[in-house]
Amino acid sequence: MTKIILFLFILLLGTSCTPSDNSFKEDLGIKDGSLVDGSGNSGTGDTTPPAGPDLIKYSGDLQVINVGALAPIPIGVLAIGLDGSPLAGVSVSFAVIGGATNGTLSSLSGITDALGIATVNYSAGSFIGTVSISAISGYGSQTFTVTTSGLTGYNLNFEPIASGNAQSNSINSSLALPFKVVLTDTNGDPVANTIVRFQPGGGNVGNFGGQSYTDVITNASGIATTTAYTLSTIQGTHTIRARVLSDATVFKDFTATGTVLSTSIIDPANSTLTLSSNTAEADGINVITFTLDIRDTYGNLIPNATYIVLGHLRMRPRAI
Repeated sequence: MTKIILFLFILLLGTSCTPSDNSFKEDLGIKDGSLVDGSGNSGTGDTTPPAGPDLIKYSGDLQVINVGALAPIPIGVLAIGLDGSPLAGVSVSFAVIGGATNGTLSSLSGITDALGIATVNYSAGSFIGTVSISAISGYGSQTFTVTTSGLTGYNLNFEPIASGNAQSNSINSSLALPFKVVLTDTNGDPVANTIVRFQPGGGNVGNFGGQSYTDVITNASGIATTTAYTLSTIQGTHTIRARVLSDATVFKDFTATGTVLSTSIIDPANSTLTLSSNTAEADGINVITFTLDIRDTYGNLIPNATYIVLGHLRMRPRAI
């Protein structure tokens, strides 16, 4: 009985593996002697579909170079086909598309070589910051970033049209104009996105919206503009220092003056009347000087005003 069962098993196995029957091979994923993936593509066992066609970064991304310098590594892309092999003769367009855009490319177009590579050279301009460079072909696109640095110093100056320097107003009131400075690099180009702090620099201390200092970020033109500045309650000079927050050695000082009006309200508690002497001989020679200090609520002298003082002058006969 055992011999009969074994014979039938061998017979069935031999029948299912005959070369004329391909159904069993296909069930195993075999086609023409090679493995195939689920989509019918033959291979050697690796069923991962190859990448491409595509345009990929080859060189030059994320470089940091000095102003005016040539990037040491060319901006390069690689064109590849469906099987991942390089493609020659592919046209690629290059352009500076954003950021510190006064840099230049050696060419605005290129054609991939036998290795599938196309490159251009980038020369930085005088602007500080990052620049974006695009590479575009029919197979895709890439964007490269290059950072321009090498700054040797900042220059901070009054904004030339309306800086707000040397203003005056009555005490405890806001100045008519904000303070403005312009930040440039050593080449005279504007420096954007940099914090400038405006803070007390001496004398009386006013405020920016209740705060003694304010931080302002420079705009694309390198200009930093404050909110309104309110003078203190004390008459006299304020010094407001604008400085680059990251470099306190780069600064510019503004001045502002708080004044007291002659029409200010008198505060008797802060005002005084003094005499040079309590007694004097009425001989036509002796003089008693009256000194009247008229002050406001904050203790400031009120200038250029005329006041009438009512009082009594007591006289006694001179003893003989």
